[in-house]
Amino acid sequence: MSPSASSRAAKAATALLVAGVVVSQLGAADAVACTACACGSAAALPIGSEIPWAGRVRTGVVVNSASTVNEDALGVVTAKAVDVAGVVLWAPAPAVVVDAIVPLGLRELGHDGVVEGRGVGLGDLAAGARVVWRDRAFAPSLVLSSRLGGRAPSTTWLTRADGSARPRALQPGLGEATVDVQLQAVLMASSPITVALAIDAAAPLASLRDSVRSGPTVAGRGFALWRVDRRASVRGGVAVSAIGDDVKNTSADAFTDGKTNDVGRVTAFVEAGVGVDLSDDVMVAAVAAVPVSWMGDLRDGSRTSLSLMIDW
Repeated sequence: MSPSASSRAAKAATALLVAGVVVSQLGAADAVACTACACGSAAALPIGSEIPWAGRVRTGVVVNSASTVNEDALGVVTAKAVDVAGVVLWAPAPAVVVDAIVPLGLRELGHDGVVEGRGVGLGDLAAGARVVWRDRAFAPSLVLSSRLGGRAPSTTWLTRADGSARPRALQPGLGEATVDVQLQAVLMASSPITVALAIDAAAPLASLRDSVRSGPTVAGRGFALWRVDRRASVRGGVAVSAIGDDVKNTSADAFTDGKTNDVGRVTAFVEAGVGVDLSDDVMVAAVAAVPVSWMGDLRDGSRTSLSLMIDW
């Protein structure tokens, strides 16, 4: 090989080496760690309990079902509710998570086993922000958070042919402006067990669709997650909810203290569930809750929740 040919070959090899280094660096810059690697925890935490990092985006679809039963001299009235909600969460900073929830509500009202009506429509939109504290930046053992949010009266208000409103039990949302507060603690030890405690409170401020405003709600729950293997987790816990009586709106801008419907109740549930990581960033989960104790004329039935969550 001539000197000039050797020189050209050396230059070409150098150019290829430089190009390879540049491409590899660009690829490394674009790479994103998996969810467990980014936060240092493999706990299969549900939506609203996840550990944030700057830029984390999590989306999901959650299907919740619930029912209530009221038995009196006129018979047994059963109300069933299914909500299909799209959820988006974004962490603009390691300690802040903002969220938005768009629900679709399906309702069914029955009397003595006979379906009296069904309703389908958009529910009340919800949004909020959660502030998160952790004992260390990576692989925390204790995470505390507080969330402030609210719901907007955006529901599809269903009416009869004559223009009158259909029963509240058939409305896909309450049509109320609401302030929501949540306090939460997650304890993650070195073992595969994670324990979470949370308390939620909701205070309806005004009903813009109906002459009735819902009473305040307080709910507490505690559950433990056990990571069975790399992909599967099981969950068990308890929950208690307390719902106040409805209040009548006697004028356009004022509420009285008179109760219109004795729907207030306190219910205790036991819950069990399972979560499966389909990949490092995709998880499905199912949770069922069964009432074990209640107070009030209106009784809660079993609840179920199915969810699909994706990290981007």
